Formats: sequence, structure tokens, C-alpha cells
Amino acid sequence: MRAINKKAAIDEQPYHKKKPDSLNLALIIDAMSKLIFIYFLVLSVTASAEGVNVLQAGTLVATQDVKAEGVLRQATEALVSKNTGLSVEYLQNNGVITADFSSVILHHYFEQSISRNAAKPYWLRVVADENKLMETLAAHELPIWPKRRAPVYVWLVSETQDGVIQHEPNGSTAHYWLSQWLENKGVPAVFHQVSEEDLLDFAPEDVKNLNPDLIDYVHQVQQQKQLLLVYLKDTGRGYSYRMAVAVEGQELVMKHRQFVDLSTGFSYLSEFIQSHQAADRQIFANEMAKRTVSVQINNIVNADQMNVVVNYLNGQTLIDHWQVTALKNQVLTLRLEISVLPETFVRFVDNESVLTYLPLDAAQHLIFSANLQ
Repeated sequence: MRAINKKAAIDEQPYHKKKPDSLNLALIIDAMSKLIFIYFLVLSVTASAEGVNVLQAGTLVATQDVKAEGVLRQATEALVSKNTGLSVEYLQNNGVITADFSSVILHHYFEQSISRNAAKPYWLRVVADENKLMETLAAHELPIWPKRRAPVYVWLVSETQDGVIQHEPNGSTAHYWLSQWLENKGVPAVFHQVSEEDLLDFAPEDVKNLNPDLIDYVHQVQQQKQLLLVYLKDTGRGYSYRMAVAVEGQELVMKHRQFVDLSTGFSYLSEFIQSHQAADRQIFANEMAKRTVSVQINNIVNADQMNVVVNYLNGQTLIDHWQVTALKNQVLTLRLEISVLPETFVRFVDNESVLTYLPLDAAQHLIFSANLQ
């Protein structure tokens, strides 16, 4: 009797791909949902908004003499401005900086700026004691701009007197002054690094002309929600700039200015960006408190919406740390460590339009509905 090759017999059978029935499909979807939940359950995240060094700030001075009239006061004004989001001009006009602010300064030092021949070629930097600074701000009933701040993506181009427009490289004089003043005003900035791909897709003229495609590219491809476009022109007798702030989902904000030297011009620009960034982000000292809260977010129906929520949590400046604890029936439950009182957190989140607060909760359990249509 001839032996039967069972493997060959099986291999010779015609193959029919089995179409999953509704039950099998439901099981597959359920399994995928469980995998997504397991991933987010073990995901424990520290939010991605940057922690700004608010304990150091400075002012430009003519000499390395700390006893020169007004220089320590000016540096202290810069420090308070960096912590509150209030402009130096406001602090000066309202006489905010009184003698008791001197106690918050631990030490100071001088630093040479890039412009050695300028009228004020040195930075006077002051470093503060955090506890004393917070106590003094609270005593003066000044607002606090939380130090976790979303970064601004900066794309800087310049035009020479000959009409040549170019991307402004890191390390240039213009880059130095803009980056220094943004840092001094407490605005975290990521400067665009020009790549070969950029040169193929976008020219410096696109920044000058505020090309909508470039703005979409930064928002969608670079995934940067806040974009600062700066076009700087050397007029021969000084400079001018046109800048635009493009925040995803909001109207473009534009400003123009003429000025004599780069430091002065970019100081004004950075002060405007500071006020724009700090608006609706200032809280009072009695609202600052470390809290752990349970948060429930309704209407999470797919992985794309989950991803939107994750990105939002990462960028929310009042969240220090968060972790998913449950995902069931389109309801996401999380544990959040926040830096403010729960009612302050609710006010901030509700204003950002990603989540809508539902006043159905207890003090330590907050309920939101996702606006992710």
C-alpha cells in the first residue's frame, strides 16, 4: 500500500480566505481596544511644556559696576516681569519694585554681550531665592505666570541692504539678540534649523510673505502649535521687522516696527510675545498648590481622539504628571498631578476649548467632555 503524504495532501487543498463574521470582528475590535488601553495604562508621562528658569533674569548695563544708579533695580524688574508676565514698563509706571524685593536676590554676575562696542555691552544677571521671591510676589498681590510654558517655534529671516533675503543662522547677531530677549522675558523658544528639505520646499520669501503653506507645514508636519515668523530688514539707517504669531486654530497676529539697533528692536518684539503668551495664563499666588486629582473625560470614541487628548495633556502647562487609570465605554479616567488648585485648573482648561468642563463632580474628581469632532 502506498503511503499517503498527509502534508502534500493538505498543501494541495484549495485555499479559501475566511471572511470574519460580525462576532469575530467584534472580538478583534475589543482586543485592539484592550491593547490601546494597556498601552495608555502603563504610560506615565511628565508633561512636555518647558520649565522656564524663572529664578534668573538680567538687564543691559554700560559698566561692570553693580553700584551704578538703578542697575540692580532694573535687573530686579526684569526678574519680576519674567515671573509675572507683566511688562517692565508696567512695573516701572506703577512703582511695583519696592525695597523689600532686594531680599530675594541671592547673587549677581556680569556677562559680555555679543555687541562689545554698544553703549550697554554687558548683561547684569541676578539670581533669586525661589521661596522669598514667591512670598514677595504674594505679599504684593502680583500674578504668577506658571513656569511650565509651551514653547514658541521661531523662523527668522533677514534682508540685506542689497535686497538679498536669507535664513538667519543660529549664532548670528540677529539670532543672538532675539534668543536672548525671549529667554529674558521668560518665553521658551525653539529656533528653526534650516535643512535641505526646507530649501527645496520653502524660501526665505515665504517667511517674509507669511505663506499659509509654510504655516500649515509647521503646524501639521513639525507639530508646533505656536509659530513666530520674523522678517528683519537692514535699511542702512537702522532696521525694521514684520512679525506674525500663528497659533493653530487662531487668527494671525501681526506687528511692524522700525528701530535703530537690534537689541532694542528685539526687546520690544520679545515683550509683545511675552504679553501674548502670558495672557490668560497668569494666576495669583494663593491659587498655586500641588494637588492630585482624578479626571474623567467623556466621548473618547477612537484612537485618533485619544492621541489628541494625549498631546493636549503633554502641552498643558499646569500638569506636572499624568497617568491613565481606566478606559471603558468611551470614558477615559486619569490621575493628574497639577500645580494649582482644582478650580484654577478647570478655569484654564475650559478656556482652551479642547475639553469642556461638566460641573457634576466633587472637588478632587473633575469631569470633562472632549470637543474632538
